[in-house]
Amino acid sequence: MSKLRRDSPGPAPAFPDLAALLWTVRESLELVLFKLVEVRLILTTGAARWLARADSELRAALEDLHAVEVLRAVEVAELVRSLGGSAGATLADLARAAPEPWPAMLAEHRSALAALLVEIELVGDENRRLLSEEPADRAAQRSTASAAESSPAIGSHQRSTEVEASSRASLQAALSTTSAIPQLSLRDFLA
Repeated sequence: MSKLRRDSPGPAPAFPDLAALLWTVRESLELVLFKLVEVRLILTTGAARWLARADSELRAALEDLHAVEVLRAVEVAELVRSLGGSAGATLADLARAAPEPWPAMLAEHRSALAALLVEIELVGDENRRLLSEEPADRAAQRSTASAAESSPAIGSHQRSTEVEASSRASLQAALSTTSAIPQLSLRDFLA
C-alpha cells in the first residue's frame, strides 16, 4: 500500500479530473465488452462472414482503451506525486487520501471498473473457447452456404475456396485479438 498524504502542500490535487477520466475508462471498457459480445454472437450464430469486421472493431476498441489507459496512468502518477506518494498507488489508496466527496465516488468507480473487467474476462474466455473449438471448415461451410444464397453468379468452387480462406484468417485474427485482452494494466490499479 502506498502512503499518500491527505493534506499535501501546494495546489489541490486533481480528484475531479481523475473521476472524469475514470468515466472515460468505464466507457472504453463498456465498448470493449460490447465488441466481445458481438464477436460471441457472430460465433454462436455461425455468421462467420461478419467475424473479420467484428474483430477489426474489437481491435479498434482495444486501441482506444489503451490510449485512455495511458492518459489514466499519467493522471494517476501526477496525482500520486502531488500527494507525496510513490509509484504503484492503487485507486483504493487514492480514495483513502481523497477529501470529501471523492472517496465514495472513487470507490464506486473502482467497483464498477472491477465488475467490467470480470465481465470482459468471462466473455473473452468464452470467445477463446468458441474460437478454438470452432473448426474453420465448419465456419467456412456455413459462410459458403450464406454466400451461395447472396451471390449465385460466382462459381461454387471459387466461392467455397475464398470463403474458407477468409474464414480461417478471420478465426485466427479473432483468436489473436481475444487472447490479447487479459493484459489490461487497469487490474493492478484496482487491486
